[in-house]
Amino acid sequence: MSGKTRPPGGSDGLSYFGFGPQSPPYLKRWNPPRRAAGLRSRRKGRGVIARVATVVRGVRGFNYRRYAPAVLGLGGLVAVVVAAAALDLADEVSPGARAPDEQWAFRIGPASEFRAPGVYHDFVKSHGVFLVSDHGMLVALDAKSPEAPNRTLMYDRDDQQFRCPRTGAVYSRDGLPFSGSTATRAMERCFIRGLGPDDDPETVVMVNTGPERRYRFEDNQWSHPFSGRLFADQL
Repeated sequence: MSGKTRPPGGSDGLSYFGFGPQSPPYLKRWNPPRRAAGLRSRRKGRGVIARVATVVRGVRGFNYRRYAPAVLGLGGLVAVVVAAAALDLADEVSPGARAPDEQWAFRIGPASEFRAPGVYHDFVKSHGVFLVSDHGMLVALDAKSPEAPNRTLMYDRDDQQFRCPRTGAVYSRDGLPFSGSTATRAMERCFIRGLGPDDDPETVVMVNTGPERRYRFEDNQWSHPFSGRLFADQL
């Protein structure tokens, strides 16, 4: 053997730095990062399990017989409120919840509100129709351009004409195309009728804009009784 002094803790000197079986006690507490992460995950897992066990024990200890009537009553009340809200939402928002013919129908109010001759824009944005009062009759004209269905017609109050903003087609206040314009057919009328006696000016009027409730001038459908509604003083 040589006269050199060996490092303490082993023949190779590794245990002196904490890697051997003869490591000092204070170095045995050191853990590599990987081992420390494993310990933390195991401790976290035990914490989650302990919390779940606490909840389960609390549920098992709940006195169901004592609070059952209150719980059932509250649950029934919540179910009734949710069902009523769902039915109301389906009736007001979802057209598919109604009958196929009724999903396009809406009320415009008493006919007396539209007795003054003119074009009413009240339902153009909401339902896509112009209400035209003229010649003692109220009609509902489709606001879409016959030449460009994706465009809404504009009404010129000064000239009393409907005009297509895309094609320039011009229509009279009655919905008929002007000669010489690019319009090829008249505006379509929509179904309109009263929900009460025809001779009562306060009878509420309903309009239906469904695709099967349209009336075309070219097909001689403007003579249909529901293509226009006469006012009470015209009967």
